[in-house]
Amino acid sequence: MFSKDKSELYSKYALISDLIGFTDIHISLEILEKDRRMSKPHYHTKKEEFFYIISGTVSVMVGESESVISEGECIGFSPQKEEFHYIVNKSDLLAKILVVSTKDKMDKIIY
Repeated sequence: MFSKDKSELYSKYALISDLIGFTDIHISLEILEKDRRMSKPHYHTKKEEFFYIISGTVSVMVGESESVISEGECIGFSPQKEEFHYIVNKSDLLAKILVVSTKDKMDKIIY
């Protein structure tokens, strides 16, 4: 389903936190089309992440496990758990996701 080359398309997003002048928190609206994912499998060493599904249905991949969440549901990831994760839209409908996360200059993303 996904190409491993650098031309793979991911989500479209609007970075809200920069528009309102926030410096310690990241807020974005992600638009996820069918068969696209938000990122490569990864985890953070410091950053906490929260995802709220505004509309649509997405699959949340954590390691080899898959959970499906829909409009009105949410999920979060803590840096204390070294869990490779990503979110993908396997449905035919567009998904809109509110993302809120901490910003930490010491954070490292592990792929």
